[in-house]
Amino acid sequence: MLKHSGLRTVALTALLACGGVSWSSEPGTGQWLLETCRGDYGGDGRAFCVGYAMGLADLMMGQERICMSSDVTSEQIRMTVANYLTRQPEQLQQHPVLLVIQALESSFPCARR
Repeated sequence: MLKHSGLRTVALTALLACGGVSWSSEPGTGQWLLETCRGDYGGDGRAFCVGYAMGLADLMMGQERICMSSDVTSEQIRMTVANYLTRQPEQLQQHPVLLVIQALESSFPCARR
């Protein structure tokens, strides 16, 4: 239960941070996240994407679900998510949290022990 609560907190915080952005797609879809990460909504949208993805990345690293080196930048994480979404158009109806998790897990896997 705590895991899902943490994800909702990250998503809510990110949404509140960009409350003045006008979205053309329905927030809560992968299409909306793709447009946001691409920069379709300007700097505020890109900042939202960075915060959203970084929050989930931090959470996933704490749970040892992904492994990133310390030199990975927030811009690289944003581009990782944007590129993943661009390559997965059939999944854009899914919730953004699930898509970011999939993008990060596929790009920053931990070595098997």
